[in-house]
Amino acid sequence: MLVADVMQAAVLTITPQDVAAGGDAAHAAPQHGQPSSRIDVRLPEDSATVADLVHAVEDASVAISSLMTLTDRSGHKDVVIRVRSIDPRAAVANLETRGYAVRDPRNG
Repeated sequence: MLVADVMQAAVLTITPQDVAAGGDAAHAAPQHGQPSSRIDVRLPEDSATVADLVHAVEDASVAISSLMTLTDRSGHKDVVIRVRSIDPRAAVANLETRGYAVRDPRNG
């Protein structure tokens, strides 16, 4: 996705604990130099919720550093999840098991 194609962008820094507690997650930002990985997910057209994505990652015991939603001009929604792990395979597997299309962030 090109930046020029983005109509909306919202950034929220959360942890699974913040989601469960419903609290403000601004304090959960990662420190510089911490290992992390990026997971790109295309939301299906059947209006999947971001909360379901968070739970899929949480169920894999992977901490979320930040999450960003993007909507392109055609209305497709993508979610970029930054996780505190250099090995996000368990989270990716959970997302794919739930039917989400996980894209390789290096290929766009």
